Amino acid sequence: MKALEFFHAVDSFIFEYQITNEHAAIMRFVFCMTIMSFFLWTLRDSWEFMQPKGIFSSEDYLKLCRTRFPQISLFNIWPNSTLLPYIVFFGMFFFGLLSAFGVYTSISLWLFLIFLISYQSRTFVILMSGSDSISRIMIASLILMDCGRTYSIDSLFTLKPTSSMVIAPGVRLLQIAISLIYTQSAIEKLRCKFWLEGKSLRNAIYSVMWGRRLGMNVVKIPWIYKPAAIFTVVFQYFAVLGLWLTDIRPFFLLIAFFLHISILVFLKIGPFGPVMAAALFSFLDFVDFKALLGI
Repeated sequence: MKALEFFHAVDSFIFEYQITNEHAAIMRFVFCMTIMSFFLWTLRDSWEFMQPKGIFSSEDYLKLCRTRFPQISLFNIWPNSTLLPYIVFFGMFFFGLLSAFGVYTSISLWLFLIFLISYQSRTFVILMSGSDSISRIMIASLILMDCGRTYSIDSLFTLKPTSSMVIAPGVRLLQIAISLIYTQSAIEKLRCKFWLEGKSLRNAIYSVMWGRRLGMNVVKIPWIYKPAAIFTVVFQYFAVLGLWLTDIRPFFLLIAFFLHISILVFLKIGPFGPVMAAALFSFLDFVDFKALLGI
């Protein structure tokens, strides 16, 4: 009986989880536009690495790191096609916009995910940062719910939804994934002496490969790195609890947003910072969102 109760509780916690239609619409727009923004921002570099006969293509980098392409990547079907980069770029842009604005949402999201995986499989900056996995989970969470009910083009041509809530198991799984990322990151940092001493953070900011000029110019206070590193570890360690408790969730969300935007400002590690910041919208329900905007 206890086993059945446990499985029923898990089923209720994940597969019966509900969010408001407005929350689903906000996540749809934020998730898709965040991914699209980085895609457009790195358009030139991505195009060069997608060319099969480039001087240093992404295949060379992936072979160097012994990384294999995802099996569902279109580039795995036509690896030497010179036409495929055009198709992937068009598909990313076209179906990304359709998904963001809710046009044939259920279909466009699936196609956007396919083109997204193909695009990421040739963009080593994304693969290095680890943001490929979380961005795919974000889009998959949208596919697993009816996120086009409101604030979408689809909603202009359909009847008004009978319920203000939508079942969103994918969003719950995304929340769990975020918690696991924070937990794993905190454990790895606790085991790293150089991180706790602030040396890893300082070296990253001043690195020619990882650091941005803004960070090198702004963060020049020698003693700030160790407190910042310890604060990051403490936050990640307790974020697993803070993000799930309604009363203190807004406080932890604000800190998390700040940390991830700081990653974007000070470090060149692909879209990890903005993608994680966007993923946090899975914890921000519509009531909290209106409260933050003062509506």
